[in-house]
Formats: sequence, structure tokens, C-alpha cells
Amino acid sequence: MPALNQWVLSLIVFGRPLLAEQHRIVTKIDELMAFRDTLKTCIQETEASRTHLTNAVVARATVG
Repeated sequence: MPALNQWVLSLIVFGRPLLAEQHRIVTKIDELMAFRDTLKTCIQETEASRTHLTNAVVARATVG
């Protein structure tokens, strides 16, 4: 768009949330990151359990 250039963009005022809202956003992001870490740990534990179970089934099936 020829009419939309850097000078025109520099005239646009972009608002930002009030400080209290910024703190609320950061708090929510921190909560979500902690939840993500918990999920990651659960997934790793599930994968380890599945591997252990698979190895046990294979060992049991090949014993005799």
C-alpha cells in the first residue's frame, strides 16, 4: 500500500493496558507457564511408565 508508510505508522497511537492490567496479565502468564511445566512433567512420567510397561510385556512374552 503506497499510502501506508513508516511516517504514517509513526502517527498511530497504540494504547497499552493500565499497570494493574499489565500485572494481571503477567500473573496469568506465570500461572500458565507453571501449568505447562506440570503438564510436561506428567507427559514425561507417562512416557517412562509406558516404556517400562512395554518392556515388561515384551520380557514376559519372550520368556517362554
